[in-house]
Amino acid sequence: MKIDFTPADFNVALATSVVVYGFSGDELLTLIAQKDGEPFHGAHILPTAIIRPDQAPENVVKSLLRDLTGRDDWPLEQLNSFANPYRNPSGRVVNIAYYCLVRLSDDLKSSLEARGCRWLPVTKVPSMAYDHDEVMAYARERFKRRVKRRPVGFTLLPREFTLNEIQRLYECALGRKFDKRNFRRKVLKSQLLIETGNTVRSSAKAKRPSRLYMFDEKKMIEKMKKALVITEEYKFLFNFIFPIQRFLGLMMIYNSQVMPKHVKNIDAVFSKTKRTLKGLLDILSSTNGDWWNKSDDLLAELGDNA
Repeated sequence: MKIDFTPADFNVALATSVVVYGFSGDELLTLIAQKDGEPFHGAHILPTAIIRPDQAPENVVKSLLRDLTGRDDWPLEQLNSFANPYRNPSGRVVNIAYYCLVRLSDDLKSSLEARGCRWLPVTKVPSMAYDHDEVMAYARERFKRRVKRRPVGFTLLPREFTLNEIQRLYECALGRKFDKRNFRRKVLKSQLLIETGNTVRSSAKAKRPSRLYMFDEKKMIEKMKKALVITEEYKFLFNFIFPIQRFLGLMMIYNSQVMPKHVKNIDAVFSKTKRTLKGLLDILSSTNGDWWNKSDDLLAELGDNA
């Protein structure tokens, strides 16, 4: 395949925007900046920087975070590329967007506010310029998925926190309320929290002080490693297992509506294929993420399961 670029093909600029999340103890916040200069002077925007021809997008967004927060080692993840030809009235600009999680402090909040940035609840973000509303919505959906499988509280919460705070974080992230008793039972059952022995009075109306907890860092690191393994396994499931499951479902419907009069053994074929699929899922779950390196063993065992 031959691909020839003309000089006009390079008349495209690159930029990067980052959705920065922080947690105040009661609300999930995001960082909003104000556009200086045309177009959209004075409008609300996400923190954004231009990517020069000799720069890698991730290096630029880390530099932007370092400029904003004094650090560039916050959890950072690329979201998507936003490439609508008319998203920027000045010309063609492709935006490579990211989101990151930061631990809020009074110093960080005051320093950013002094630079014209604002921390706003994610549910109260005003309309923004360009397509930054779309970027924000994309980040919210990604964060909802991540919070279910990854220990995001490890970054967003202070080192010591109450059970009310961790419950409130998950409620804000997922946009729904949880039963207090059930949530606490599940969180404590996870064995990821350590009781510090310290207490704090959450408000003047509180009848008694609340216990303070902290994350078991060793277990949290192990959970993060497993999350990476699970991510790879999900890719395998979506690319291979789920299409097979869909095919089997369609085959079963077709069998029940069309084929009974002509094919007598389709039920046996379906049953055998289903056992093979179940065997594959059982084997996959037992390999602790090493299914790729053990592919020969998987194929051998599949023959037994079928």
